[in-house]
Amino acid sequence: MDPVHVRFVQLLIAEILGVILCLGGLVLLFLGAAGKIGFLMQGPGVKAKLTNASPGLVVAIIGVVLISFSLKGTIRREEVGPIIDADAILKGFSQNAAALQKRSTALSYSAAKDAILGPDPIRKIVSSTNQLQHAETLKEISQKAYGHDEYWPLVALINMDRGYFDFGKATAETSIPAGQYVEIWQISRFYGQTSKTILALSGPAIEAANEELLHLALERAKLDVPALQDRYRAQELTLVYGQADTSDLRSVRELAIKYYGDAKFWPILVWTNSDILKGATGDTNIPVNEQLSVLHFIQ
Repeated sequence: MDPVHVRFVQLLIAEILGVILCLGGLVLLFLGAAGKIGFLMQGPGVKAKLTNASPGLVVAIIGVVLISFSLKGTIRREEVGPIIDADAILKGFSQNAAALQKRSTALSYSAAKDAILGPDPIRKIVSSTNQLQHAETLKEISQKAYGHDEYWPLVALINMDRGYFDFGKATAETSIPAGQYVEIWQISRFYGQTSKTILALSGPAIEAANEELLHLALERAKLDVPALQDRYRAQELTLVYGQADTSDLRSVRELAIKYYGDAKFWPILVWTNSDILKGATGDTNIPVNEQLSVLHFIQ
């Protein structure tokens, strides 16, 4: 059964039971049910104690508590993408690259890329570029990037237009000099998904990343935007840093709601604008003659 439906049923049962107990407690009160009950309720930040309370009152209070619990309960669905066998996909890419290399006709990079990935707009890979610290062969680069030196034809195809070698004549032992940049493809965690599905799948990851930024802000960590962008790019999240649009907004709290969806993230804005918002709180008015910056994720 769908976990969302299960959670909904649980909250609904709690609410119905709470209503029944409230009504039952009121009936007992009106009927004058005799008896004295001691009642202690304790929770996070809450402590209540009743002494010599009537049974009807105790039952009604329990009902109110259940109703309050059900109303505060949340139902949330998180989209989960399909399980991806990245190694099997990379193996297929490499085999296709080897087959393309054996063709007698010249092949452009764009044509080779389309032959491997296809021309459709769905996401399949994440590309990164690394500078070689020393000369390495294609199979050594493949081993380091994929854990398989036999995937070297894929490395050769990805870098065929950089002028390091002739793709048609490249071998596993073909060497790339130190200091050169090599592009590597990794399989996207959103492999084969449309933009709409990626948007749904990335939501929870962005929420978690915002919590990480909030922690850094509260710890007053050094703000290193390029390092943060590289960090989240590896998670396929896009972190941007630019001017904040403060039109029609009054406080820092309102600006946090606009960019993060929750007022609790206002310390991030103070962190990224420490010179302008030094000592500010969520209720601090946005300076009229100052331009604020904002660090946030886009989907």
